[in-house]
Amino acid sequence: MMFKSTIIIVPCLILVAFHCQAQHRVSSYLWFHANKTLYDRTIGNNPGGAGLAAEALLHTGTKFKPSLELTGDVNIGDDKVLRYGPDGKPLETVNSLSMLMAGSAFYLTNHIFLSFLLGPAFLHQRVLFGLSPSAGFFFSKTQRLACKLSYVHIFHRELTSLDDFGMFSLGIGIKLF
Repeated sequence: MMFKSTIIIVPCLILVAFHCQAQHRVSSYLWFHANKTLYDRTIGNNPGGAGLAAEALLHTGTKFKPSLELTGDVNIGDDKVLRYGPDGKPLETVNSLSMLMAGSAFYLTNHIFLSFLLGPAFLHQRVLFGLSPSAGFFFSKTQRLACKLSYVHIFHRELTSLDDFGMFSLGIGIKLF
């Protein structure tokens, strides 16, 4: 529990420190997204869901902007089927997924961006490696409202067969500062 609290508090403190040092040096967005599971051993038990994400972007004066994103997803819907792994044990479903990812966003224009993030994904009290490429656009020049399509890949989600987990996510982001 202490580790999870630290994972959440430290990025928040870093974000506040960046924001206090120089005005307009960091932008932050709150993302509301829906996701659809693409592949998983228990796809019927976690076909899709919704989530929230907080993202911080560091303005460097170039088209590349370092990015830090904290995401939490909850899967909705369940076919109530108990599935077993190759070892005969029941497989755990993906009821919720938290990720702390870092990477870079590349702004093609003032309206269109691409990003690539990677980092730990927290699932069933295990830490797994994940990555997330994204493409998005802003609705206006002020960049207050954005839309983003992301692909999320979590490696070795299932321990016995080392199967991976993947999903698409469509989000709407609101600029906080």
